[in-house]
Amino acid sequence: MEHLFASAYQASARATDSVKLEYVLRVRSELSAGRADLLALLDVPSLVQILRDPDAVAAYAETLAAEASIRRAAGEEPRATAIEQRALSIALELRKTLQYADAELDAFIDAVHARDGADAGPATSS
Repeated sequence: MEHLFASAYQASARATDSVKLEYVLRVRSELSAGRADLLALLDVPSLVQILRDPDAVAAYAETLAAEASIRRAAGEEPRATAIEQRALSIALELRKTLQYADAELDAFIDAVHARDGADAGPATSS
């Protein structure tokens, strides 16, 4: 019986993640005004230049970060890491070229850098 409940819970969690992911992707599509495929292919400076509005660029990066979080929770670590790195690159470019200051953006950048540092393990000296 416990196995049945565990299976139902896992199915529910997957469905919830699926709904969350669908929502995030829909928001990103709306932000990109029908250019989602193009934006996904562009290098980061070009993406920032095309979106222009700093708030739109920040929101786009936030949708990538949210997608990475959902995918990580679903066990898709390599894909989550790649998506998160794109979000980080966009956030850093936004900060550099548009001098955009935002506490949430800074917290995201700090969290990724902290985790990357933790993933690297302790530094070794020769």
